[in-house]
Amino acid sequence: MKTFIVKQVKIPEAEAEFPNEFGWSGAEERSPAWKAKLEGMHFRKDDEFNLENLPHFKDCFKVQAENLDQVFRITNLWDDMDSVQRIGEGGHSTSVGDIIVDTETGKSHIVCGFGFKEVA
Repeated sequence: MKTFIVKQVKIPEAEAEFPNEFGWSGAEERSPAWKAKLEGMHFRKDDEFNLENLPHFKDCFKVQAENLDQVFRITNLWDDMDSVQRIGEGGHSTSVGDIIVDTETGKSHIVCGFGFKEVA
């Protein structure tokens, strides 16, 4: 069993309503965190990860699993809560644009619409 960290973009509370107030493009223009979240949500395997977005990703879960697919399953079905430790507040089911870090190898992978892509 290996240990993985799931990282997700954290939107500052003061910016949470930006999409409602300014639309998606307005939120992206006003908030680097929203820009990082939206770029992640639309990430495809042939895209290059924008390293400027990395500071907006915060550790949310520590997961004991065999591989990336199992991390994704556990943090979506929530059927093995003994394998998940929450880090801090917040966090949601793992989805497209989230990053999963293998703590053993140090390699990071972004969740794509289908599969994962290593983040250099």
